[in-house]
Amino acid sequence: MPDSAMTMVVTEPRGPLHPEAAEIVSPQAGWVRVSVVASGVCNADIGTAAATGENTAFPVTPGHEVAGVIAETGDDVEGWAVGDRVAVGWFGGSCGRCPHCRTGDVVH
Repeated sequence: MPDSAMTMVVTEPRGPLHPEAAEIVSPQAGWVRVSVVASGVCNADIGTAAATGENTAFPVTPGHEVAGVIAETGDDVEGWAVGDRVAVGWFGGSCGRCPHCRTGDVVH
């Protein structure tokens, strides 16, 4: 396994993308490592990369909706294997009860 991967980062507000090496870390138990093939960049990513507020930290790696291939599995991972194609979105959960959730619009 290589010890680094290439990422694209923004290092200053409204700055251009720059290539940067990132250390590859093996996944912990129950997690997988995904080799990203494509990443979507939405307006929220652009806003984050342009931020200038007091709590802003750089570098930023825009893109939070990715497609790729599982490159490594941690211990106790079931149902996934190295080589499986995957897509990962940003979404972390929903209430499941409000009108939006009940009609399938869990993002709102």
